[in-house]
Amino acid sequence: MDFYREISPPRRYDTDEGAYDAQYGIDETMVREGLGAVNLLRHHGYDFRGTALEIGCGTGRLSLGLARSSAFEHLLLTDCSPSFLKITARKIGRVDAGRVDYATLMGEDLGRFPPGSLSAVLLNAALHHVVDVDKFLADISRALAPGGFIVFLEPCTGMLTMGMLAHVAVQTHNGAMSPEQCARFQAMADCMTFYHRRDIDKANSEDKHLFNPHEMIVWSRRHDIEMDFYPNAHFAAFHNGMIPKDRVFNFTLYFRNHLKYCMNFDDELLALYDTHVAPFAAYMDVAAQGGGGPFMEGVFIGRKAGSPA
Repeated sequence: MDFYREISPPRRYDTDEGAYDAQYGIDETMVREGLGAVNLLRHHGYDFRGTALEIGCGTGRLSLGLARSSAFEHLLLTDCSPSFLKITARKIGRVDAGRVDYATLMGEDLGRFPPGSLSAVLLNAALHHVVDVDKFLADISRALAPGGFIVFLEPCTGMLTMGMLAHVAVQTHNGAMSPEQCARFQAMADCMTFYHRRDIDKANSEDKHLFNPHEMIVWSRRHDIEMDFYPNAHFAAFHNGMIPKDRVFNFTLYFRNHLKYCMNFDDELLALYDTHVAPFAAYMDVAAQGGGGPFMEGVFIGRKAGSPA
């Protein structure tokens, strides 16, 4: 008998699930993200009672720290992929994590949870897979108890600057890149264009959106969730407390890491980035100091109106 229950029908991830950790540099020592999420929730007043749901747990990058914190009364880890659930469960193993359960779940099926049945919902780079984000937030609000929390990390519209620079590199390389190398840089630019656009059908795409933080705050408020935003932060930034206001954001390194881990650029392609793109990206390193953006991604945390029972 399977160790997980089915809330939604199981579905495979688009790429090789067994190779996912290697592609993104994830290993079993990564607990800082989950512990950071716990610290952030605690800072905002969450009491860890009831059921906390993680949607799109993948191979457990966030889940491992959540479980090892032993902070939650009940933790329900979900993903559409049974293979991902098995990888996550193996990593968590027999840690003293309180009650941890697993289930297959598509974000679009949140309506299957009874109203007010969840005390928190967590996502780590999963919301951009959802077609109708506004409806998703409405379903979250319905499932959350009064005073419940939603916290998530997502890519933001500032990532379009990377697409623009990749496109400029293709147009101005003066023979330094082969046609195949140009195609890889242009594919990156085209991805950013696709994610940013709102006038095309994205239903059949795995990745769909870049988010405008202000728009996310407005959407959430429409569904009785008051949202806060920490720009250019990862959950791990909260591992030892709140992140400082004068934190340094390295756009050049962020761009390079995105190409390496998300676009699978090899060393030869990364060397071209270092030569033809990084000198222009360095402008942003200076201009973005002090927290002024561009907002490439960020951590959102929202609390539903009302007081916990």
